[in-house]
Amino acid sequence: MDQFSQVITMVGGIVATILIPLIGAFQFYDSKKRKEAAVAKKAEADNITQYAAEWKRCYEEERAVEDVLNKKKRIVNVSVNFWIRTLDWNLIIKLWNFSNAIML
Repeated sequence: MDQFSQVITMVGGIVATILIPLIGAFQFYDSKKRKEAAVAKKAEADNITQYAAEWKRCYEEERAVEDVLNKKKRIVNVSVNFWIRTLDWNLIIKLWNFSNAIML
């Protein structure tokens, strides 16, 4: 029984002096890896968020420019249509006057 007690004491000593610190070191190493992974994941998420915000800003600027160009295009179309009608009407009047002048 005395030998059994000594074996138990030796095993307990080994566990206390070697295994417990070793387990603690592995847990610390694992937590350090998890912390590094979390920091990397957060940095990646921030990068993606920044990239998405930049694309959103570019899209909104493009929409704003497109709206301005569409408004200018409508104004130009109205002006061009007005001048085409005016020129057509003036041409008709000139041709009418010319034909009347020839007939006289």
